[in-house]
Amino acid sequence: ENRAMDADDAFAIFDAGASDTAASYAHSTLAPLIRSFVQQHAGSIASSVDAAGHGEVASSIRCAAAFGVDTEKSAQVVSKRCWDALQDGGAPSSFYAAYALSQLLLGALADTPLAAAALIDRAFILGGPAIVPHECMTLIEEQLASECAPKLLTSAIHRDPEVTLASASPDDGILLSLDGIHLSLERALQRLSQPSAEDFRPFFTRNRPVVIEKAMRRWRALRRWRDFLWLREQYGTRLVPVEVGSLDAAHSQRTETRALIMRSSSEWREQIMPLRQFIDVFILSAAPGPTPPERAGAADEDAALCDCEAKDGCGSNVHAVAKRPRHAEAAMGAAQAIAGSCVRAQTDAVALPVGYMAQHALFEHLPSLRDDFEVPSLCSLGKLQHVNAWFGSARTITPLHFDSYDNLFAQVVGYKYIRLYGNDQSQYLYVQQGGGSGLRAQGNISSVDVEQPDLDRFPLFEQAEYTEVVLGPGEMLFIPAKCWHYVRSLTSSFSISFWF
Repeated sequence: ENRAMDADDAFAIFDAGASDTAASYAHSTLAPLIRSFVQQHAGSIASSVDAAGHGEVASSIRCAAAFGVDTEKSAQVVSKRCWDALQDGGAPSSFYAAYALSQLLLGALADTPLAAAALIDRAFILGGPAIVPHECMTLIEEQLASECAPKLLTSAIHRDPEVTLASASPDDGILLSLDGIHLSLERALQRLSQPSAEDFRPFFTRNRPVVIEKAMRRWRALRRWRDFLWLREQYGTRLVPVEVGSLDAAHSQRTETRALIMRSSSEWREQIMPLRQFIDVFILSAAPGPTPPERAGAADEDAALCDCEAKDGCGSNVHAVAKRPRHAEAAMGAAQAIAGSCVRAQTDAVALPVGYMAQHALFEHLPSLRDDFEVPSLCSLGKLQHVNAWFGSARTITPLHFDSYDNLFAQVVGYKYIRLYGNDQSQYLYVQQGGGSGLRAQGNISSVDVEQPDLDRFPLFEQAEYTEVVLGPGEMLFIPAKCWHYVRSLTSSFSISFWF
């Protein structure tokens, strides 16, 4: 509910110099919600920053959290100092939380719901779900819907084309052939149709991958999310993290650890951009369908959404994310998706943009999307840990790796080729080893390029046994913990992973 503020309320600073509209917005429940959260966490964040040797930043955090006349100025100082340090590299991990805290404070001071959403989106992306009250994300959605609903009007519906399966002869032991893939009968996964928990239990207890059919029939997402223009219209102004590359640039990274090398390569980068820009550039441009009609001033609006980062030293409406940590990985102490974003060339012919919103906590970021799907009941055999979105163009690749949790991987839109190796095949997979606490130290990444293996360097790989599947809309794949898997998107694709 809305709460009236007294003149001596410490948060009255948010009303200073505001227009009538802005003043009304500042009196919303967002400001006191953020104040309460900041009061609980600012002290510990400031102490961590101070312990890392950045006393001046810590002092600015405490000043901002005091909600006095210098709140906005101090929050801007924290924002700029942390952003610059994160961009340069080598900043302490506490700077992520400090930066997110500054965005929350500035979001509560914002003049409009749209401006507040952009700041709070950045807090969520850089700080993770733990640093942003979940009530904030719900409240922002409600306020955007009531005060600045999208005005994009269109009856055009974009449909991702069905994958055309080439004819294959069962006599040859081939189930299907497409896009350079020849699925064989001997490597096919077993399938279960709408299994009960008891039907599924033997696969779960024995760590056996299995395809699950007809378990998503009630999901509204199967119909809604195929319409990329619907997603664009409903959520287009929201900022999201996108891992970006291009086909020829990615193809040039011929290394045994291509995904990891690309993380430090100038040819690969992670950006924050409005969702509509991601869909226009990386999804609609790469598949047949209508060109979305632009609202007047949309380009200026996109620039305004990122204006805060431009002030922080990144003068672009699409700006790089400074070594954003994967929050689920940080919480688990492991690098789970390794380079879910690795964009590898399938052809040298053209340089097409490839983008991936990979392993993002989208359903905490945009809570209303949760209404479109259900957590699979089969997850009750364990304890649900993380639900992440994987939304990207065709040709995105996740290199061969394993995760620490069991995974029900649900394919909502498009098609993905997935190859799986049991953990007992590790001796043939040339597991990367390394010291320290980085990705290599986890021991869950293979050095082998699965579809283009260098058998001179990795001769034992040829002996590794595997199963494979092309996962389509409405199908789930159970991937047991520590089961090696490799994923390639055959079309534009939207998937959900349920780690349990």
